[in-house]
Amino acid sequence: MAAEVLKMELFEKSQQLSQLTRDFEEFQETSRAVEAELEYDIENQATTIQALQSENEILKEQIKTLKEDFRKKLFEVEKHNDKLMKELKITTEKLKTMQRHNKELEIDYDILTGKIREKEYENNQLTQYYHRALEDLALTCSELDDLKDHNAETTQRLKDQLKELNSELEIIQQSKFRRMKKSYSIVDAMLPEYKLKSTLVGKNSLDMVDSLLGSLSSRLKTYQV
Repeated sequence: MAAEVLKMELFEKSQQLSQLTRDFEEFQETSRAVEAELEYDIENQATTIQALQSENEILKEQIKTLKEDFRKKLFEVEKHNDKLMKELKITTEKLKTMQRHNKELEIDYDILTGKIREKEYENNQLTQYYHRALEDLALTCSELDDLKDHNAETTQRLKDQLKELNSELEIIQQSKFRRMKKSYSIVDAMLPEYKLKSTLVGKNSLDMVDSLLGSLSSRLKTYQV
């Protein structure tokens, strides 16, 4: 009885061992399959990693090249910017100089305008003086006409007076020429239209004086005869 029980137990243990052996073999097969898959995955991953590493090296070189290009371009931009800043500084200084020069020209123009007004006033005064001298000469001529038949002493006195007036008029005329020449030298560069106006006015006055001098000279010759 005991032997049969023991035999049954041995049989069960044998069955269990057989089952365990089959399970172990299945596990080994499964393990080998899993191991093969893992090895395949590892090989694929190694290939992928190698490809990524190669790509990474390429990207590193590209990044290095881009950094170098950026550094060069940044240097060129900074260099160009420095050049522009220097040109801007020079242009600003030129502008300030031109503004200063323009202000000085405005001041000189105001001064010149004042001098021109003074010269116009002097010319007007000289013109009035010439007119008065012409009137005096005309009166002298009239007196000479009226006193033509008077005694020689009176005639000689009037002739001397006429000579003095004639000399004085020549001195005034020379003075006016000098003043007009000086006035022209001031306005010649900046106000040619004023020079033309002054020339016309002076010419008219001188024409009047020359005409009267010619008349007086003719009359004086008549008296001397």
